[in-house]
Amino acid sequence: MMMASPSITDAPQDEFGIRDTWTGPWALSARFRLAVRAVGIALWTGALFLVWGLGALPCALTSRWFASWRARVVQLWACGMCRLLGIHRIVEGTVPVPPFLLASNHLSYVDILVLAASVRGVFVAKREVQGWPGIGFLATVFGTIYLDRARKRDAVRVLDHIDRSIEQGIGVVLFPEGTSSPGDQVYPFHSALFEWAARRTFPVHAVTLSYQTEPPDPPAHLAICWWGSMTFVPHLARLVSLRGGRALVRFGPDPVRGDHRRDLARRLEHAVTDQFTPVVQPEPL
Repeated sequence: MMMASPSITDAPQDEFGIRDTWTGPWALSARFRLAVRAVGIALWTGALFLVWGLGALPCALTSRWFASWRARVVQLWACGMCRLLGIHRIVEGTVPVPPFLLASNHLSYVDILVLAASVRGVFVAKREVQGWPGIGFLATVFGTIYLDRARKRDAVRVLDHIDRSIEQGIGVVLFPEGTSSPGDQVYPFHSALFEWAARRTFPVHAVTLSYQTEPPDPPAHLAICWWGSMTFVPHLARLVSLRGGRALVRFGPDPVRGDHRRDLARRLEHAVTDQFTPVVQPEPL
């Protein structure tokens, strides 16, 4: 009597309903991808870090040259990282030219790779990222602007950094939702970081991110999006072991201007929402 092959749905699942990648008939290929990609990521990151360091010496003569060189290297590194992870970027709309201010919805730490590969700029991130092993060091070297959300006045300091980055001729990317999500909807935008743009009626571009995976990989809202109580290391290991995925990067047709930060935040939220493709359908009310 022939026994049926074990199906993917038979595999053990975690608290999010994600199948265990490391058991079953697919375990060997998943482990192989994880090992090969981990080596590739380490080699690629080391090589680009060396390139950045060599080029930074002559570019350090002026802050503008230094910032531009750093942004170019980060973009090259992010493009390579997306290829290594098997993430195919589908870019729609017109990519803004630096200097720019860009507002995006937030789904995962993968957003930084996808957007860094698509535009040339620095990111505003929560202060906690600075303490992440390895990633915090890279984020700091690559010019990330950290925001301490526990201190209400810290936004004022961040606005000064935004002003300096724009003066240096590079872009600044914001995640005004303030948290990541499973991609069921666009969450309300916080307005504090739009104060700089509102004072100057500076145009702010909108971009919307969405992800897809293909069976038998877990769905994107569980395997690529990082939200809720998901722990970082297991999620990263699962991400690296995926067969691949698609990232839809959709830039808005026109930048948004406003002379009041709350109005600007509301209009940008609508602009992002209007072009948003849900990663997962929202739960019915």
